Amino acid sequence: MPTLEDGGAALWESNAIVRYLYARYGKNPASPADPVLRARADGWTDWYATTFWSNVRPLLVQLVRTPEERRDAGLIDSSLRAASAAIQLLDRELSKKPYVAGEHFTFGDIPVGAAAQRWFTLRRCCTPGPASTRLRGASSNASAWRAVVPSEKAAGHVGARHGRAHGSADATLGRPVGAGCAFHGVPL
Repeated sequence: MPTLEDGGAALWESNAIVRYLYARYGKNPASPADPVLRARADGWTDWYATTFWSNVRPLLVQLVRTPEERRDAGLIDSSLRAASAAIQLLDRELSKKPYVAGEHFTFGDIPVGAAAQRWFTLRRCCTPGPASTRLRGASSNASAWRAVVPSEKAAGHVGARHGRAHGSADATLGRPVGAGCAFHGVPL
C-alpha cells in the first residue's frame, strides 16, 4: 500500500496522496481553483477507484496472476463487460474535451491515465475508442505532468525534502524526478 509521510503527517492510498500533493504543492490548472473543475477531477478520480478499477482488478488477477486452468470464465466475462462499459464512458467524455476535467491536465487525469495503462496492458480486452487511445498517449507523456508540478518541489526528493514515501512497485514518490522515476512506465 503506498504511503507518504510529509511534515509529520502519514498519508495512505494512492488517490488520496495524489489529491494531497496537488492541494499542497500544485498550481492551477492542474489543481483547479474553480470548484466545478475540481469536482470533475475528483469525480474521475473516484470513477477510477469505484467503477473502473473494481472491474479491471479481477481481470488482472484472472488473466495475469492466475494459471489458465484455474481461471474463472464467468468472472472474466462479467468483469470484461463492466470494464468495457466504463472505458466506453471515458471514451465518450474524452471525445468532447482533451482532459477529464476540461481543457487542462488536472490531478484527475493521473488515476484515469493509470486506468488506461492498465486497460491497454491486459491481454484480453475490447478495442479502445479513439479518445481513450489518445489518453494512453497522454498518460505516457510526462511533459504534461512536468509542466504542472512546481519545479522546486519536483526537483528534489519528496522523501528528502518533504517527508518519506513508501509504496508498491507502482509508486514513484521518494525518488528525484529525472533520475529513475517513471510516470506510467515512462522515465522522467
